[in-house]
Amino acid sequence: MNSFNEDLKVLDLDDDYDYDYENTLKETLQQHAPQKRRIITLRPLSPWYNEEIGQEKRNRRKLERRWRASGLCIDRQLYVKQCETVNAMIKNAKTTYYSSVISSNARNQKVLFSTVDKFLHRKSEKRYPTASSTTELVNKFADFFSNKITTLRQELVIDSSHCNQLNQEEQYVQCAKFINFQEVTEHEIKNIIDIVGKKSCELDPVPARIFQSCQKTLLPIITKISNESLQSGCMPGKLKEAVLKPKLKKDSLEYEEYTNFRPISNLKLLSKVIEKAAAGQRLEHLANNNLEEPFQSAYK
Repeated sequence: MNSFNEDLKVLDLDDDYDYDYENTLKETLQQHAPQKRRIITLRPLSPWYNEEIGQEKRNRRKLERRWRASGLCIDRQLYVKQCETVNAMIKNAKTTYYSSVISSNARNQKVLFSTVDKFLHRKSEKRYPTASSTTELVNKFADFFSNKITTLRQELVIDSSHCNQLNQEEQYVQCAKFINFQEVTEHEIKNIIDIVGKKSCELDPVPARIFQSCQKTLLPIITKISNESLQSGCMPGKLKEAVLKPKLKKDSLEYEEYTNFRPISNLKLLSKVIEKAAAGQRLEHLANNNLEEPFQSAYK
């Protein structure tokens, strides 16, 4: 990582995200860690597992090999006893772990249900509408969500005559206007990255773990890109891209109906940083001027 950081320091990173920032990171990462194809074994995550259990399992394997080689009754008894020891340790470790999770998340229903589902090996199957190919399904989802956005925009258009009538009937208190965004500092951007920078998107030029390691080097250019976006009121073109994943609203709904799906957008890390910076200033303005809607608890 040290050499990767050093190369980023000497490179001329401009604030033109579409060409310099993303391409430079991709090219530099490719030089230090070129993509390779590997066959890996996916093993389920066992948070209750510890080194003590691992050591006893290795001892069990040694006793098993000894018994199969000698065929002696005493070696078999030692092997069976070790199996009982390992099974008891695993049972106790699982009991301790899941008891701790349940007690510490007594008020968090999401964690409780996901823990129970995992413990019972229950996994909801992803189901989508029938299509002749994956390409056709993707295009149909894209058209559906695009048309949905267009329809919402049309429905949000308020009749001007209705607005004029409301203005005559109600008197609005003059309040401070939110004219433009203020520039953010590197410290503010760092605080935002610490919150949203733990996960990355498939479209990001570098994975989140590598990004965290070179955060200090990239912080000035990220701050500059963020301020350019805030001052212009525009998001760079490539930062408008996202990985869209359709998700069934409820498992009990009919999966052949596109209207029963909602889009889950996975944005690039830099997109989330700029979005968070803009949202923070807007929410601060609403709070300082007592403009918050008292009956609105989400999507502010």
